[in-house]
Amino acid sequence: MVRRVYITRRREFRQREQALSAELSQFLDIQNLEGLRIYYRYDVEHLEEATFRMLCERILILPGRDELLSEIP
Repeated sequence: MVRRVYITRRREFRQREQALSAELSQFLDIQNLEGLRIYYRYDVEHLEEATFRMLCERILILPGRDELLSEIP
């Protein structure tokens, strides 16, 4: 079974998104760009549920900085 998770930064840690948004607005002359979010997608297979949870909590995210999502809102 393949499990998919998405990781994104919490609002206070989105400096990279803010910089990329400013670049896109400037270089591509996009006037109405209000924001940008970057999601990192991981597809994992051949792991039991407990091992998968441990992988997500200890390796894929940095506690306090990242959000772990099962789908993109």
